[in-house]
Amino acid sequence: MGWIPVAAPAGRTLSGLLQTHCWPRCLRLASSRPTPSLDPSLPTDDMESPSRRKAFAAHLKRTRSRAQALPQPLVDALRRSVAEFSVADLRRDAAALSYRLAARRPPTEDAEMQARAQALEQQYISQREQVNEQKLKQFVIQQLRQQVYHWQPLEMASAYEAAVYAVARLAPEFASLLYCFRQVAARDPAFGPQAVLSYGSAVGAALWAARHLWPDKVAEFVGIERRRYLSELCALLAHGGRADAPPDPSVFLRPLLPSSSRLRYPLVVAAHALMEQPSQSERLELVCSLWDRTAPGGRLMLLETGTNAGFLLVLEARDLVLRLAAQRDGAPVHVEAPCPHDGECPRFSRSLTPCHFRVPYWPLALGGAAPAEVRHAPLSYVVMRKGARPAGDRQWPRVVQPVLCRHKHVICRLCTARGALEEVVVTRRRHGPELYQCAKKVSWGDTMPVELRDSPPDRAGDR
Repeated sequence: MGWIPVAAPAGRTLSGLLQTHCWPRCLRLASSRPTPSLDPSLPTDDMESPSRRKAFAAHLKRTRSRAQALPQPLVDALRRSVAEFSVADLRRDAAALSYRLAARRPPTEDAEMQARAQALEQQYISQREQVNEQKLKQFVIQQLRQQVYHWQPLEMASAYEAAVYAVARLAPEFASLLYCFRQVAARDPAFGPQAVLSYGSAVGAALWAARHLWPDKVAEFVGIERRRYLSELCALLAHGGRADAPPDPSVFLRPLLPSSSRLRYPLVVAAHALMEQPSQSERLELVCSLWDRTAPGGRLMLLETGTNAGFLLVLEARDLVLRLAAQRDGAPVHVEAPCPHDGECPRFSRSLTPCHFRVPYWPLALGGAAPAEVRHAPLSYVVMRKGARPAGDRQWPRVVQPVLCRHKHVICRLCTARGALEEVVVTRRRHGPELYQCAKKVSWGDTMPVELRDSPPDRAGDR
């Protein structure tokens, strides 16, 4: 299957944005602030009183990310699985691996490498009257080593390295996946996938997160993991950390995707898999293949670390799926989360700040030591759903930066359904105590159940 190249706006490429180190602290927002009002359709049927403030609190409870700890059966299984290794060594190497993954970038394309080499050759030649071919070659190689990220596949080549990966990544990945699953469940409470396909399943965080949220609905889990030791540890954890336990008949682990895409799944997940592809062509081929294996009405969920590099990979895949549906047969598709729209990402077109969220979690406690404090995993993600956007979809704006509570007013920066980054200022006098109190409770990453209308020019900045 051929892949469709994703064109970036003029002057902006994936590698070009990754080379930028000075990120603006603020968003480029619309010149006039819209006026918010609580959505009158905010459900109050399940509340003891018809107060929309209580309905708003219930909405936040369903969607907000709470500090998540690993399920105790998973912790016990992991402790049994890594009991043969030194806890001190695992902690040290897990911290080093976490640091390495936080700085990870996608590989540089061959065409870009050649373009850089030619530019360096021209630079060297222009500064010298006589050119020594050997010195020119050494100069280009030295500069490329300094300027180009040296990508290598993340190979877990032993059982110990797989254990280090589990200690470093299981808690944040479980919390991030559970956060994304809850976003889907909040929008579609009736959704419960009977089968889940997880590409790059690693040690099975998607399996445990899906069973945690939908314990009675997930009847089949298919994990695709080419790295042998990670796959073996995933199976061992699914068996409770006991090698002699009978296999779980609902868990299937494979090194490669099935050759046929006729078998489709209501939920397809790829967590931190895009960064592990050796080229853009293979990365886009993977997205196409996963989309083909998503059932009609199903969801494709892509997650990466919330860095500049991770966000751009998620954005690249989001644009590809939207174009893929339009160019193949015009089949409808829409972005279910986090974007309230299907248009161009305003972060990419107007700002260099990545769209990401912070997911709180409790780190894994090894050796009986309780975790000292809650940590936060930076996350960039997208959930694409096959099918037209439901008629009753309210497309509430999402808070994309920390909320600023100031003297007698609250500033919320939102990504809205019209595909723009907009700032709203809520005061008690202008908007009433109900909306004012609700704005004080909303947090970064929440959807804000409000309607926005353009403010008159003479009142745009009134407080």
